[in-house]
Amino acid sequence: METATLDKYGNVHVDRERLPVPKGMAQQSVTLKIYWDSLEVMDETYTTLAVLPRPNSLKQQKINWTQELEQIQNKPRAVPYTMVYSALPEVLQRYLSIDDLVYRKRRLKCLIQWLGKDYQIDQIAEAITHIAPHLWDEEGVVYQELYRTIHPEKPSPFDRLEESYTPSGVRNYEPVLEAYDVLTGEVWS
Repeated sequence: METATLDKYGNVHVDRERLPVPKGMAQQSVTLKIYWDSLEVMDETYTTLAVLPRPNSLKQQKINWTQELEQIQNKPRAVPYTMVYSALPEVLQRYLSIDDLVYRKRRLKCLIQWLGKDYQIDQIAEAITHIAPHLWDEEGVVYQELYRTIHPEKPSPFDRLEESYTPSGVRNYEPVLEAYDVLTGEVWS
């Protein structure tokens, strides 16, 4: 067991790596229980805050997108230089690479909000892909595309309906409208 202090972002530094502690607070003193493949982080009362995989265990680590993006939410200028930015899908990197910092901060807030509403990062990326870049700041358009991504249009059951009772001569009949014009004496255009 070792003691450590979380940094100002709520991360613990172990094995020359920075590991985010989801329930940790800035500058919090913690106790670390180190195993060969994992790391248990406990607070002052020995309540487990998180069990994290060791960086050198070669296990694929899942990114907590909400937590990582919340850490940089108020620092829009730093976004392109962060680890989370480089891990984002390419379309979301383009989405956040706007030069205007006010819009970048707003887009970060929207991204955190969508993740909080149980949308996955892949679903958000797919929705953003289908939207023209000049509409990326329109939240309603993005929500509509997110809904469309999760609930794709299903073909109507009537599209697959084979109707075999009507004779093919009647079913494929195309009326000649000029014949009706001759009968009525009027010309319709």
